[in-house]
Amino acid sequence: IAGKLATDRSRFEKFTFGYLPAAGDPAMKHVKVGKASVLLPQGLIGVKVKILGKASFPDEVQIMEATQEAGVVGEAKGE
Repeated sequence: IAGKLATDRSRFEKFTFGYLPAAGDPAMKHVKVGKASVLLPQGLIGVKVKILGKASFPDEVQIMEATQEAGVVGEAKGE
């Protein structure tokens, strides 16, 4: 959010939550950007929003749980 917010001078405030990739292919494919400007009597206020949808990233590691073996099927024959 940028513009004359609560004082006479123009400034910006930034609010973030969660993970948002800034560069690379996932940032270009999955991040949606929206911009809007509002003209108020105090001046112009601009809002820029970036939203990341549900996506899987190439650097994400998925660990699968180990499966239990059924047990010993037969005895080994010795010499």
